[in-house]
Formats: sequence, structure tokens, C-alpha cells
Amino acid sequence: METGGLFPSLEAIVKPVKVIIDEVHSRSFFRLVEKDIPSEIVATTTLPEYSSHRKKSFRGWYIAGLSVFGIVMSLLCLRYYDITQKSSRDKNFRYEWSVNNDKLSVYHKQTGELVSISYDKNYDYNFEKLEVYFQGVRMEEFIDENEDGWFEVIKLFDKKGNLVSKNSDTNGDSLHDRIEFTLENGEKYLFVDNNQNGIYERIQSK
Repeated sequence: METGGLFPSLEAIVKPVKVIIDEVHSRSFFRLVEKDIPSEIVATTTLPEYSSHRKKSFRGWYIAGLSVFGIVMSLLCLRYYDITQKSSRDKNFRYEWSVNNDKLSVYHKQTGELVSISYDKNYDYNFEKLEVYFQGVRMEEFIDENEDGWFEVIKLFDKKGNLVSKNSDTNGDSLHDRIEFTLENGEKYLFVDNNQNGIYERIQSK
């Protein structure tokens, strides 16, 4: 809308002024000024060009954000649905994903005890670590850091949770060339397979 000659006494030194108001607020402005100077106001429904661009840009980002959110939620729902179906069909075990979706816990249906925990740190459905539990105590741990399907490290624990054995593949050929274990009396031994043929050539105490 445009206004001109609002103050006749200042006509000589003040040029007409253009005031741009969006349509939402125009009625309030009309009511405020039309009583005194109704003839000086011309209404227009054209909004500033930059507002239209900003609205279109915001609308585009809003739609894109909703689309991405919808895709992510769909994938999460499918993942939980798959686990729910598996739990309902499994005779002995119940499966449960963590809140942040990087850990799968397995419980025994009859006792409710934790059986195992599998970890997927990068959300690619390949587990880098598996922990096996007995009566709430971690007894075994399998580690596959490079996700090639072979465990580079296997650890065994006693009922108190103390490490008693560790098998390691040090060169990535899928054979464990080192075994470290601890006897009940505290003595520690190391088995070494230097030529990676599956037979340990050397045994040494630690």
C-alpha cells in the first residue's frame, strides 16, 4: 500500500513515502489510519519479492527434511518389525534392539536371562562384537573389527568375569596364531604358531 501527503505542512520538504505491509497485517494498519486519512491509502496484495523466495526456499527444505525423516523412520520400523517377528517365531529367545539401534540383546524366554549382546557400531547390519553371557556374567567375547566374517579375537572369561584365555589372529589370515591363557593357579602361557599352519611350534610361560 502507498501513502502520500500525510502531513500537508511538510509537503515542501518531505517526499511521498511508500510503506509495504503484508496482507496479514494490512487490516490492522487500515483501521489505525483510515479514520483520519482514508484518501491517502492505496492497497496492494503484492508481497515483497524476497519474501516469496524465502518462503519457497523454506518450503523446499521443509519438504526435503520430512522426506529424509520419513525414510529413516521407515528403515527403523522395518528393523524393529523384523526383530519382533523373529522373537515371536523363536522358541527359546527374545530379541531386543537398544534405543540408539547399535546393540542387539538376546534373552531366554523362559528364564528372562541375558544370553548375548551383539554390537553394530556403524549401523551396517554387520556385528563387530558378540558377547555371550551365563547367569548375567560375560563368559565369551568374539571380535570382528574389519567385518570380514572371521573373528580376529576370541576371549574366554571365568564366572567372576576374569579373562582366562585369548585367541588372536595377528596377520589377518583367519587363523589364530597366538593363544594366551591363564591357569587357576595364576600361571600364564602363550602358544605361538609362527608359520601359520595351524600347529603351535612354541609354548612359553609369561
